[in-house]
Amino acid sequence: MCTLLLLAVLAQSSLPPAHTFGPDTNRKGVFTGAGITPLGLSCSSSPAETDCAGFLASDVDRTVLDVTVRIPAAPATPPYPLVVNLHGYGGSKTSKSSWDDQMVGRGYAVLRYSARGFGKSWGQVNLADLGLELRDLRSMIGQVVDDARLQLDPDAVAVLGASYGGGQAWLAAVQPVFASPAGQQVRIRTIVPIVPWTDLLAALRPNGSPTNSIDVPGSWRVSSSAACASTFRALIPTTPTTSSPGTRTSCSPSRTTTRPSAHSWSTESPATARSGGRMRSSRR
Repeated sequence: MCTLLLLAVLAQSSLPPAHTFGPDTNRKGVFTGAGITPLGLSCSSSPAETDCAGFLASDVDRTVLDVTVRIPAAPATPPYPLVVNLHGYGGSKTSKSSWDDQMVGRGYAVLRYSARGFGKSWGQVNLADLGLELRDLRSMIGQVVDDARLQLDPDAVAVLGASYGGGQAWLAAVQPVFASPAGQQVRIRTIVPIVPWTDLLAALRPNGSPTNSIDVPGSWRVSSSAACASTFRALIPTTPTTSSPGTRTSCSPSRTTTRPSAHSWSTESPATARSGGRMRSSRR
């Protein structure tokens, strides 16, 4: 109950002060893994599906990324519509997702890869840079679409992602049509952003500086304390304190230099934004 009250208070707090940004910077072409990690996908088949895994180099700067593609078995028939599932911050292509099995079972191919700087992928994280991580996304899609063994439909691509990947799913709609390395036209028809960020600066903490940060000194955060009711005494004077010595609760705020991440949490079903058509399944 105290947690809900705290969240209500935070939701009504004012927005952080405006930030002044300098020139955009990124880390391109570092720790690429070029010449170290062998490239290519190796495939193995089972009655349920074909799995292809290995490493592909992004056409941005030849950074080597860890990739897996799952291809459905019969009765699905090619060309297979492709769903790209992007992991959250700190995750990798192996991050658990129950959606993958369901999509493969319904005739969709699924592409998972570890973003640069995560998992077994090389490179440095650039926080969903349009010129790096989003180009990586198009590069990975383009390369697997061009792999004749996979029999993918370049005209039926969706991008799904949660958290860090959810924000990139939004950004995938910036350029939904592009050419693969072999010259095929690729079309992203559907994006599915799940608990995404819309301002990555506001979603992270503490941004490296206690004075020029979303988490300025004196902001609120949820922390452990033994007396949550006393914190809200001014709001709810009649609420009794139920904590006993040695008991830790997670419902009282404390003054600190951090505050909750600015994710757009929702209890509703993930919204789907469509870009010029519907995804179509091979299964009729």
